[in-house]
Amino acid sequence: MINLQLYILNENGQSYDEVELYDNETVSYTQSLQDVRDISKVFSDFTRTFNVPASRTNNIIFKHFYNYFIDGFDPKKRHKAKIFLNYELYKEGYIKLEGATTKDNRPFTYRLTFFGSGVILKDVFREKKLSSLSYLISNFKFDYTSANVKQYLQDGKDEIFYPPIKGSTSTVNPVDIKDAIVFPLISHTDRMIYDSNASYTGVSGETNLANVTNGGLSLTELKPAIRVHAIIKAIEAQYKESGIEFTTDFFNDTNLPYYNLYLWLHTKTGGLFTDQEGGTYFEDFTVVSPSDTGTTGVGIIQNDNTFTTPDPAQVISNPKRADKQRSLSLSVETTVSGPFTVIIYDEQGNEFSSYTGSQTNGVYTPIPEKDAIEIDKGSYRFAVRSSTPSDFTIKVRVTRPTTTLGKREFNFTG
Repeated sequence: MINLQLYILNENGQSYDEVELYDNETVSYTQSLQDVRDISKVFSDFTRTFNVPASRTNNIIFKHFYNYFIDGFDPKKRHKAKIFLNYELYKEGYIKLEGATTKDNRPFTYRLTFFGSGVILKDVFREKKLSSLSYLISNFKFDYTSANVKQYLQDGKDEIFYPPIKGSTSTVNPVDIKDAIVFPLISHTDRMIYDSNASYTGVSGETNLANVTNGGLSLTELKPAIRVHAIIKAIEAQYKESGIEFTTDFFNDTNLPYYNLYLWLHTKTGGLFTDQEGGTYFEDFTVVSPSDTGTTGVGIIQNDNTFTTPDPAQVISNPKRADKQRSLSLSVETTVSGPFTVIIYDEQGNEFSSYTGSQTNGVYTPIPEKDAIEIDKGSYRFAVRSSTPSDFTIKVRVTRPTTTLGKREFNFTG
């Protein structure tokens, strides 16, 4: 007779608790891949939802989930678990709590689903966008000039980036992508024609490529495109530690129907810089202080353009330092007088906060520290919008209180 045992990793993350099961409950385990038309499920083996009793032991494990007023077990997360058969390990994976039932106003059952340890893409990517791929942001960039646009119309821009090697501290792992950035001859608004009568300028909405003097194609009509293979390699590099690794029998540079695919960077109608709400991102972040950034527990700089701060409740090395809210203040220097807006984006690309200021004759107004913005765990990027062309320098200070030193701070510029 085969008996099943189920264990769930407890809060301390060090040991597993055994879940009490019904003697007659059938647990059906499916090892075939789910519907391949649903990319979010294609890597997952699973069980059908099954019930376990709301016993004293299980109530402790699931923190009395049936009681709405008790904030404890998180049903949105998958929790590490193991299935044993006759106390021999059978499968490692995750348990998801689907719900609880009551009977006569008393807890009765918990409904569970077990998922195998295979990667579930929707749990890894969640609401991430292409803008969250730091390897694209850090490496695939260029100046939007007439010379570059012409160059990349004729011959694409090659890119090399160095993703980390899984399980190694080495970064000498170059990925060389030829023609990573190109400008396809696709106009976003005007219709291109070629009339040998060079004096013909075309009707409204047309542009004659043969008429260089009074026609031709405006620089702002063209938008770049990025090779899809670059996006695939950036996803793989960023999420390799999460188990994402693409097979090279399809995703390779010899499979031309795939390798020749490009994504045109046309998220909205009109010109590339028309009503661009996102702003221009600050880059080249340089830590000003402290010199030993590893001991502050305030934050770190990633890829020279992203600031990351830990959970305010994270215990650094002393329990008394827990639950220390980080605060952010900033100032901006410009080379030309005029108003501007600084936007702080979170790691999902959503606007977290913004600050509107101005500079006149070299005088700028920072956010007073008493009005500093409280920030939670996560990664943040900074952008600026202005109708006045200028060079902008941002100066950021992030602080957290301490029990002995008053506060620790982290300063950087970009």
